[in-house]
Amino acid sequence: MLWSVCAFSETAHSQFIKSWLLLGPFRVESSTSSLSTHFVKNEADLMPVGGTVVAEKRWQMFETAEPILDFRNSVFNFSRVEGCVAYAYTNVFSSIEQTARLLIGSDDEVAVWVNGKAVLSRPVTRKHQFSSDSVRVQLIAGWNRVLFKVGNLALNWQLSAEIQSESPLRVQAANPIQHE
Repeated sequence: MLWSVCAFSETAHSQFIKSWLLLGPFRVESSTSSLSTHFVKNEADLMPVGGTVVAEKRWQMFETAEPILDFRNSVFNFSRVEGCVAYAYTNVFSSIEQTARLLIGSDDEVAVWVNGKAVLSRPVTRKHQFSSDSVRVQLIAGWNRVLFKVGNLALNWQLSAEIQSESPLRVQAANPIQHE
């Protein structure tokens, strides 16, 4: 099973991820699943840097003001917004090794990897709702890589991710090795 629910005390720390690196869009053939198709080599092990080109697409840094990432935002200049997939990446710093809960909302499909390990795959067609999926993830002490792959069949194309933990976390899209 790829997901499970995890309870935290009332003193738990919680924050929406609003710092992103985005890559896409990639066209999806109607007969294939966007989540099972690898649009970039070794996608689970990506460690992107803003501005770099991968698979003829450029990683874009983006900070959202709201807790929802809208891939149809004209700032991204995505040439295609239906029948496609995009990647959203961030880094999460934990001062200790700990279990955290990732609450995810998506429109439509979503897959998630934490430190290269698949933690969620939802090949669904749905409207965005906050916390549609809840997964328990293991964070290492230090920087953790979190990658989302979001497919859109038609209409809206959105992602939200909230992370809950016992101790405070720091979230940033910028590669921490280059910025510390």
